[in-house]
Amino acid sequence: MQQRMAGITQALSLTDAQQQQIYPMLQQAQQKMQALAADSSTPIADRQVQADAVRKNLHMQIAAVLTPEQKQKLESLTNQRPSGPGTQPPSQPQR
Repeated sequence: MQQRMAGITQALSLTDAQQQQIYPMLQQAQQKMQALAADSSTPIADRQVQADAVRKNLHMQIAAVLTPEQKQKLESLTNQRPSGPGTQPPSQPQR
């Protein structure tokens, strides 16, 4: 969680006040995602839909506390990431 917050802070140049607003949002989203992962009674497809909703809600909550410039950066970062079930980040080239 701390690493994720540090990455967001650096990428978006968050102020201390923004960090204090966003950190609880990340914690809440993480708790929801963990609950979804632990819920074996719900079909995986339904859990994926619910997880997508948690991510979209988090994105909207974070965007609500950002400046216009930070929102643009967030959209840029979001569009660079692959998304969807089973999507893996690009592999690192081997040296």
